Amino acid sequence: MKAIKTFVSFIKLPFRTKLKVAIIVFIYMKVSCLVKCYPLRRYHSKHFQNKGMEPVDLTPYRNDIKLIQKVIMQLPGKQTCLKESIIVHLFFKRKGINIPIHLGVSTKGDFLAHAWYDQNHSIGYCKL
Repeated sequence: MKAIKTFVSFIKLPFRTKLKVAIIVFIYMKVSCLVKCYPLRRYHSKHFQNKGMEPVDLTPYRNDIKLIQKVIMQLPGKQTCLKESIIVHLFFKRKGINIPIHLGVSTKGDFLAHAWYDQNHSIGYCKL
């Protein structure tokens, strides 16, 4: 039933939004394969080297980011911060906007890791 409601709501979208959704789904499939099939060191240098990159003010792109998050929630598979960060990075890279991605690891106590895309000169971004 959820799939039918999602499909019907997709039909009502304007053409430009449908195109964005199609791009997001394509990037999601690519990133899911990338994250599942390759160790992090294979794509770390391509996506996570942020030396000399300035944080980007994402305020004008808030609607696109909300659309990405909404589409990701409807797709199968586990939604992770790493996938979302890479998808946001690749989506905006197509538009010529380079959004830095950061990885954080806590070695105190339990092993914890988090990935986030930088916004408004933040130290970290986390949706809890």
